[in-house]
Amino acid sequence: KKGLLLALLLAVLLRIPSLFDDYWYVDEGVYLTGGQIIRKGLTLYRDLYDNKPPLIHFVAALAPTQFWWHLLGILASLISVYLFYRLSQLLLKNPTVTGLAVLLFALLWNLPYLEGHTVNAEHFFVPLGLAGLLLALKKTEHPRHYLILAGALFGLGFLFKFQSVFYLVVL
Repeated sequence: KKGLLLALLLAVLLRIPSLFDDYWYVDEGVYLTGGQIIRKGLTLYRDLYDNKPPLIHFVAALAPTQFWWHLLGILASLISVYLFYRLSQLLLKNPTVTGLAVLLFALLWNLPYLEGHTVNAEHFFVPLGLAGLLLALKKTEHPRHYLILAGALFGLGFLFKFQSVFYLVVL
C-alpha cells in the first residue's frame, strides 16, 4: 500500500504544474475546440474536422477551460496508477516488486519530459484497458460476464484511440 500511496502522490506532484500551463500543445486545443463544438450543439466532423475518434471530444466537452481539462487529466492519471497497481498485484504477487513497478509507472506516466503535462487520448483509454484486463483476468464462476464487460471497456477505449486495440492483443 505504501508504494501505491507514494505513486499517487508522485503523480499529483508531477502534474500540478500542468494546471497553470499556457496553451502550447496543439492536440489539446483541438480537443477543447471539439468540446466547445459539442457544448454548442454543433456536429463533430461536419462543423469541426478532426481525424481523432469521437470520445476524446465528448470528454473535452466536460472541461470548459484548459485548467479543467488538465484536472481531468490528473484524475485519469490517478485512476491509471491505481488500476496498474491492482493489475501488478495480480500478476507480480510480490509486494516489493509491485510497489516498484507502480512507482516506475507513475513516474514515466507523468514525467513532463515524456508529455506528462499534456492530456491526450492515452490518458483516457489506458484506464479503460487496464480495467478491462483486470476484469478479463478475474477468477469467478461466470467469467463470460466479465469478459463481456472487458470487451465493452476495450471498445470504449477504441473510441478514444485505435491503439487501445492492443489490450485485446495482450489478453
